[in-house]
Amino acid sequence: MSEEKVAEKSDEEKYNEALKAVFDKEFKSAEKLLNACLKLKDKLLRRKVSLLLFDEKNTQNIQNKKDINTTEILWLKSEADKGNSYAQNTVGKLIFNGQGIKKDYGVALHYYRLSANQGNPHGQFNVGFMYHFGISVHKSYQEAVRWYKRSVEQGNSNAQLNLGYMYHNGLGVEIDFEEAMRLYSLAADQGNSCGLCNKGYMFEHGLGGVEKNYVKAFKLYEKAARVEDRVGLNNLGHMFHHGYGVKKNLEQAMLLYSMSAKKGYYKAKINMKNLAKIL
Repeated sequence: MSEEKVAEKSDEEKYNEALKAVFDKEFKSAEKLLNACLKLKDKLLRRKVSLLLFDEKNTQNIQNKKDINTTEILWLKSEADKGNSYAQNTVGKLIFNGQGIKKDYGVALHYYRLSANQGNPHGQFNVGFMYHFGISVHKSYQEAVRWYKRSVEQGNSNAQLNLGYMYHNGLGVEIDFEEAMRLYSLAADQGNSCGLCNKGYMFEHGLGGVEKNYVKAFKLYEKAARVEDRVGLNNLGHMFHHGYGVKKNLEQAMLLYSMSAKKGYYKAKINMKNLAKIL
């Protein structure tokens, strides 16, 4: 985005665009927009912008901040109450996690719904997630699918992943491996590590209209492992363990299983015990 285009917008438009970039985790764009907003004439908006620039990473998403303070929460709730769908979703996330505010799944769902009903893809995903797992609402795979589909239409990679899982396992829909593969691929193309793992699984087992291909599966697991995804680390270890798509290397397999286990992945712990018996 050129500085000329930024300059053409009103203070409110600049601020809202910067806020959206922050909540969408588009950090490079957000940083440029936020820095431009520090020169806004509107003092209130300048103060709000300063709250977003709260740590050394500048554009770290507020909902990932461990030491979020009361001022930031009050500001977010104020934005949510004004109808900002991104703030509504983030407030819901904070309440869901009990992050700087009392955990309450029912209240979290309320904020997610406010966001989702405005067409926010993150809010739509989170409402679907609540129905998927029956959190503060009667479990309904059909409702989960309905909300995931709305989010998928707007390109949300987590919704693509979860909707793919629904088709993969026949939850709320008929089993359709090809549709699952299509959705996993969409998520993987956006760099979603779980999407990479699930797409790799489809290639490893020859599902979803593709032939079994260990080399492709290995490459996908490797991409997920590079961002330290615990399933990706375990699955890459599995490939080294059995020599699928790569030369067998039991030491490397053990190292990867160990890295995954340290992140709490139970399958990796089982794989470590099994591999230790033959080392």
